[in-house]
Amino acid sequence: MGDLIKTFVPIICLAISMTSCSSGDTEGAASAIQDRWTDFSEYWEAEDAAALAVFYAEDGMNVPPGMNKLVGREQIEAFYQGLFADHQSSTYNHETESVYTAGNLAMERGAFTVQWVRNDSTEWTFRARSMTVWEKTPEGFWEIRELLFNTPPSEE
Repeated sequence: MGDLIKTFVPIICLAISMTSCSSGDTEGAASAIQDRWTDFSEYWEAEDAAALAVFYAEDGMNVPPGMNKLVGREQIEAFYQGLFADHQSSTYNHETESVYTAGNLAMERGAFTVQWVRNDSTEWTFRARSMTVWEKTPEGFWEIRELLFNTPPSEE
């Protein structure tokens, strides 16, 4: 429970500060972030786990549902490699629903769908809601600082 609080309290504080004093180019950030997801999709469909890990900050975090948090590109790459090993192919589609900015940070709420073909040729669909904290690097690229996602109720 303590780790969960340590993970979510900073995100909630960031969300509150961003909604109360959004600054910067929110529209530009939203567009750039959607472009990053488009690039992410291309690497996903190429099953390039190493390239996907580079979308994250060096010490970035991925928090999949029901799993321990993954910290750093090495753990994140291993996670994606594991996903791809169990499947023949997949397509990834991410939709950005909202973006709030504060300085070099952006908080994005989104949703994504993955259409999978398992190694036994059966198909399945994974749908998720996501909350992503992005950080703009000094070079002007948006990197994922933290990605948390879960599965929505069936009626959503």
